[in-house]
Amino acid sequence: MQPPCLHSELGFALLRHHDLAGATAEFSSERTAHPECGLALLGQARIAINNADNEQALKLLQELWGRDHRFFVSNAPTLTEGLGNDTASTFVAYFTQQTTAVQSNLEKVLFAAFNGGGQDVDDMRENGEPASTDQRTAEEFYAAGEFAQCAGRLRSVGGVAHAERLRLLAACSFFAGDSEGALSAATALEALQPHSPEALYWSIQAGERLAVKSLARFQQLESDSARSHVLLGDIYHQLEREDDAQTEYQKALVLEPGNAGAMLGSASAYLSNNNIEKARDTARAALERSPQDPELNLILAEAMVAQFQFSDAEPYLMKSLNVKPQMLGHVHALLGKVYAETGRTSDAIRQLKMGESSDENGSIHYLLARLYRETGDTKNASAALEQVKTIKQQRHDRVKTVEDPDLSSLESSPAAPSTP
Repeated sequence: MQPPCLHSELGFALLRHHDLAGATAEFSSERTAHPECGLALLGQARIAINNADNEQALKLLQELWGRDHRFFVSNAPTLTEGLGNDTASTFVAYFTQQTTAVQSNLEKVLFAAFNGGGQDVDDMRENGEPASTDQRTAEEFYAAGEFAQCAGRLRSVGGVAHAERLRLLAACSFFAGDSEGALSAATALEALQPHSPEALYWSIQAGERLAVKSLARFQQLESDSARSHVLLGDIYHQLEREDDAQTEYQKALVLEPGNAGAMLGSASAYLSNNNIEKARDTARAALERSPQDPELNLILAEAMVAQFQFSDAEPYLMKSLNVKPQMLGHVHALLGKVYAETGRTSDAIRQLKMGESSDENGSIHYLLARLYRETGDTKNASAALEQVKTIKQQRHDRVKTVEDPDLSSLESSPAAPSTP
């Protein structure tokens, strides 16, 4: 079973990498296959904003608001990720002028999101949300994209917890902005099924949101400090929101020029965003203060390898051998590539073998196969090529699963008691 809305998650990831066409295709595909996915609607609204089609954007956002206020509130800040200031200002000016067409509460939520803030979903409880008299099942609420109603219906059902119900409760709670509820459901699911990937997925998703929320509270206590900006930048970097991460790191550097954490984070975010020049220059500047830092040396070396400066990268890679254990395989793989490109075949093979664990796309084993052939070792060359095929097949299978996700566990199951 794959979690819902993966196409939309990919769409927003592509937007963060400025691939508007790719993101458009993902949102469209998601909405066609899974109309209940509110993130697809939100993504299409964001595309419309990018294209200056503000009327269409507002229409989509009003539809989403009508489905589930709590989902909208918890996800509205996503609209602004990586959005240019001029584009954002134009859209704000548009919807604030539509005084008769936009509900006041929707306007408040949008205005807060586009001004760098956001309404806390918990605040909506204080507004006295009316109890629903709708008698649809939780599954029907889910299919309609009404996640708060789905979660409420599931919580109203007593009796023994079942895995199918907990999966649905975790999804609906999360999409309704109830991270604590999603985490609680995921924890209960893990107790029933200790190796459940769904339990792990929702735990991670809810944990990330709770971390951001906790950091926001921390920032209120330690407002506008370099440390808080670095922490928030690190979270955005982990979420692959590299533009937002850079914004936070730059804020930290304005407050505290030369801040080590901000320099490291900034260089790493540049590298992840494929801005090789900026990554190289930032890492080099940071190394003037901390010349032995293994992570900075690794970033600079990787930038040099990307620019085919193999000999220049080697001394920085040697200093990178003291990185965290989980990063060491990547260092060995880069060393292997450097040795291969500088004519040291046997050393290259040894390093690449030590870096096999970091091979995510088959490139390390492909280089190994080439080097084995150069030495006349056809047996190991063939084995390395077989490993390339295995890795590529595994990647294909993962993509295939995303293209055709099995969401059957979010549907009614004969094994689970029906919900009212």
